[in-house]
Amino acid sequence: MTLSILLGMIGPYQLLILLLLLVVGVIIYFSSRKQNNPEIKTSRVESTSEVESRLEVKKSDFDGGVLEYIGIRIVAFLLTLITLGFGYPWAKCLIVRWTVNHSIIEGRRLKFHGTGIGLFGRWIIWILLCIITIGIYAFWLSIAMEKWKIKNTSFAN
Repeated sequence: MTLSILLGMIGPYQLLILLLLLVVGVIIYFSSRKQNNPEIKTSRVESTSEVESRLEVKKSDFDGGVLEYIGIRIVAFLLTLITLGFGYPWAKCLIVRWTVNHSIIEGRRLKFHGTGIGLFGRWIIWILLCIITIGIYAFWLSIAMEKWKIKNTSFAN
């Protein structure tokens, strides 16, 4: 009875999108808990050369997984699609946060602290500048976006 009322209110395709978002969100939540939980460790035998090289130079690495990445991209796409493009700053922050938070530079993890609302104002200005300059500002837009990402990135430890 409740399902038929819900289908009548929002439609079957919208319900399918909501269920997809829920499943992807659960997958992302549990996969990120495993990586951030210090109690869950994977065992791997290191060779002598690996230990020696690690002692000399601190390692840079990226520890993100492909399933997590696909889930983040799907959620970001759906967020942008459902909000007719107005959710793009939040979707972009979601992707950048995942990428940066899984990056390790010289043994130090990076942390992204930008927000969708912080990007939204800049995004509106950048869109208006692209319209006013008939698209010429788009060449500077990628540089402006990179500067914003770097300003909102720091070392976590």
